[in-house]
Amino acid sequence: MERRLVARRQVWFLERYRWYLAAVGEDGSDDKKKVAILLTVAGTEAQAVFRTFTYEPAKATVGNQPAVPAETAEHFNTVVRKFTEFWVLRNNVIYERYVFHTRVQEAEIEERGLVKAERPTDWVLPLVTVEKPNGDLRLCLDPMA
Repeated sequence: MERRLVARRQVWFLERYRWYLAAVGEDGSDDKKKVAILLTVAGTEAQAVFRTFTYEPAKATVGNQPAVPAETAEHFNTVVRKFTEFWVLRNNVIYERYVFHTRVQEAEIEERGLVKAERPTDWVLPLVTVEKPNGDLRLCLDPMA
């Protein structure tokens, strides 16, 4: 499945999950319970992803910087952020350019009359790949087709 669609579905799932918590009166419950419900409802794939998450330890006060509490698997907002970071596609310019430049343009340029597509005649034989005993592939013409 395309990664963008997966990311979009994940956002929709989290929205519906928050509605569910509000509907059953659990939106005010403790974080540990909300995380447990989330993992139960999300299923085994989400649980496998959850097990891969790493959490930052607490950071002490440095100069004027306030102390940063430790991230844990029991903090609901931390778990939601980790799932969002996992699923949401970051904008990859190189990949987007690749997709743009490799799109199929044959029909468009044929309609404009820039090229004329030639179809093979009955005189052309189809190619068939045959595996050799050593594992290599051999290209053969299939006269029976």
